[in-house]
Amino acid sequence: MNQIQTAASPATVPANSSRSQKPISLFRTLKNIRRFAAELIPPAVSKLFQEKHLALTNESKDDETVEYLIPAKRPSEIWPAFGTTEVTMLPRHLRNHLWAMPENELLVLATICKLLNPVNVFEFGTFTGGSTLAIAANTPSDTEIITLDIPPEERRSHRTGVGSDIPFDYVIGESYLGTRYESKISSIRCNATAFDPTPYQGKMDLVFIDADHTYSFASNDTQNAIKMLSPNGVILWHDYRWDDDTPECVGVTHCVNEFHQQHKGCIEILGTRFAVYQNSQWSESLSESSCQPRPVEAEV
Repeated sequence: MNQIQTAASPATVPANSSRSQKPISLFRTLKNIRRFAAELIPPAVSKLFQEKHLALTNESKDDETVEYLIPAKRPSEIWPAFGTTEVTMLPRHLRNHLWAMPENELLVLATICKLLNPVNVFEFGTFTGGSTLAIAANTPSDTEIITLDIPPEERRSHRTGVGSDIPFDYVIGESYLGTRYESKISSIRCNATAFDPTPYQGKMDLVFIDADHTYSFASNDTQNAIKMLSPNGVILWHDYRWDDDTPECVGVTHCVNEFHQQHKGCIEILGTRFAVYQNSQWSESLSESSCQPRPVEAEV
């Protein structure tokens, strides 16, 4: 494994999406800057910055909110062994970037992977590879993981959900590089809209979506995910639920809500920003008190 693939040329994001993101604006740029500065500046200064931001835009909070329509359940209601499952976490999982997944959610992701025991995994959105490492460290030794991220040379021309390019450099997958889990991982570097899922059709036991949160991209990744799922495959979305500092994630919420309306079977995992779907549907109706996926192997 440990191969890097690139796409010949990126495709263009469809312009007719019903929820395409708003044009670049001063308030979006300021919001992006504020997010990166939040951990570096005193609270009083941060508050002044937020007030300035609000004064620069006429956009109300209602424009940045959306209903969370899918059923919500505690992890132990979905996977009864969730609370007692032992997982592997490394010091490299300590959060080192505002865009990186927090440690508590990496723990949830690791536990889900340990319970599902997937043979083939596909990840949309590698970034620095913290989630990739959590998946690799908590799946069987023969699991094959494919992870996709935008090529470094396209970061400045790409428009993210916050209405700007990717305003910093990072090493794709640096969290897992040099670990013993690296051999399980193959990296694809291309614009997600240029990705062809055909070679992976019906093969993926887990597809994890945590890339561009713009509706058109989240929808594109989800459509590809459903094509790639194995009969009992699971889709896991990050950032279904979000806070006021990350309104761009509304695209993920809209996407999952619509997917649930079409396919049913989606569940929000309480206490996290995850939403999950299983291809074969859950064993009980969502109206029941407990929803469980297919049986899993006994705990190690």
